[in-house]
Amino acid sequence: MGADGGGTAGRSAAQWLWTLLRDLVGWLRREPVAVPEGCRAMSHSADARFVVWAVAAADLVVEVVVDAMVPAAYRVLHLLWVGCALVLCAGFGAMTARTPHLLDARVLRLRRGGSVMARRCGSVPTVPPRPRG
Repeated sequence: MGADGGGTAGRSAAQWLWTLLRDLVGWLRREPVAVPEGCRAMSHSADARFVVWAVAAADLVVEVVVDAMVPAAYRVLHLLWVGCALVLCAGFGAMTARTPHLLDARVLRLRRGGSVMARRCGSVPTVPPRPRG
């Protein structure tokens, strides 16, 4: 259990990469996100994913130009680097899409690198989720 009560505060790089790849595969397969009984899922800001995708797209354009300048002997290495960068960007999008914030009657669990739990005070009106279209 992590110091913040979320259980993921002390993840190693290998555990983080495994989670990223698992979420990426689940996202590509369009598997449903498991939400605990009695909790309501609140998705992360789509703005964060948009910024990452914009940076990835700009990086891809730059990498095409850089690839023209890289000596032929190192092009394979460069393409592996570009592939890893794209997998990490797509994985970030998948991780934020597949680990929503959770809200129940007592606690709001904000999901980020580790989870932060905040107790609900009084009655907070809940807004029904927007229909996806």
